[in-house]
Amino acid sequence: MTLGMHRSGTSLLSAALECLGVDFGEHLIAPRPDNPRGFWEDSAIVELNEQVFAAQGSSSSCVGVDGAGLLGSEAGKVLQRRMGLLLDQRLACHDLFGIKDPRLPRLMDFWMPLLDARRVNVALVVPVRHPLSVAASLQARDGFSTAKSLMLWYEHMYRALRFAVTRRMVVVDYDLFMAQPRESLLRIADRLGLPFSEASFQCFSVGILDRSLRHTCFDASLLQEHADAFPALVELHDLLCGLARDAEQVCARRIEAMERQFADVWPLLRHFGQMDQESWRTAQWYLSDHKRLVAREAELVGWISRLESTVQAGETAHRQAAAWFEAQEQAYLVRLQAVERERDALLVSMKGLRGALASSEATQSGLRAELSATLERLESILSSRSWRATEPLRRCAEWVGRIGTKPI
Repeated sequence: MTLGMHRSGTSLLSAALECLGVDFGEHLIAPRPDNPRGFWEDSAIVELNEQVFAAQGSSSSCVGVDGAGLLGSEAGKVLQRRMGLLLDQRLACHDLFGIKDPRLPRLMDFWMPLLDARRVNVALVVPVRHPLSVAASLQARDGFSTAKSLMLWYEHMYRALRFAVTRRMVVVDYDLFMAQPRESLLRIADRLGLPFSEASFQCFSVGILDRSLRHTCFDASLLQEHADAFPALVELHDLLCGLARDAEQVCARRIEAMERQFADVWPLLRHFGQMDQESWRTAQWYLSDHKRLVAREAELVGWISRLESTVQAGETAHRQAAAWFEAQEQAYLVRLQAVERERDALLVSMKGLRGALASSEATQSGLRAELSATLERLESILSSRSWRATEPLRRCAEWVGRIGTKPI
């Protein structure tokens, strides 16, 4: 098991163990930009570990996490049963199985009893990296403050060492491993009794080992001078560095002193963790509210966009209608002008007809007067004595006229 703090080289050392024959299985999390070479983490194990943190109302990024209260609870028992089933599945498929997850140091109270119950021969690899390097990496990736990162480093590494000292273990200095990978890997192989293959090391060196991924390297003395460091952190780092150089031996006195220091610091870690969680929940609330406002803004922008489209469509329709009405108006004006010209012509014609009518009426009046005068003369003639006296003559003339027209 690789047991170490986040951003401490746990992935690199797991890859190194793989070239020594350790099999991490087929269910690994895929590489990501923050870890382009890969994680060597079983996705199902990581998911279970996250559920353990969630069951405590916490997360793996919180300080001051203690699973003691969860262990004896029904929820804790359910999680441990699921852990046991997963272990049985993985161990049945691999003779030399590796587990790596930076969440493990604070969850070994859950996992170790399961491993012991199955009589698994456990060896622990504990990578140690300068706390300020870890803090710089976490700040770049997650935005953590240096103070929080140092507390997380202390909590993880204390718990890792507390479990490792009673087992077969090897502590590995990350910076030393980057500087001397072959010698460091030979040391790990010797401590754990694993076979070293030069060909496998060359594949690891070419395919995995990338010194450009290490962005910081701090001197050990800088930790003592840092404003966010505290004595227990400095002493634990010194002890781990000594173990990594084989310059220290783990003795009961050192372990007891380390445990006393942790007990003294623990209330502060818990308090900081509670404050950190409260800040995180507040940030999540603000983030949720911000997302809601962003969604509402997007909704309003969409509504405005649709409204603008409707207005533009209305303006286009208005322009088209105005153009149609203008064309109709022009056509009506043309027709009106034609009608007015026709009216004017009719008025002129009517005026002429009226003149002709007046002339005709005058002529008719004259003819009537003439007719009346003629009728009066005729009446005068017909009523005269001479007309009556000459009537026999007219009849004779009429009779002669009729005889003259008959054939003889």
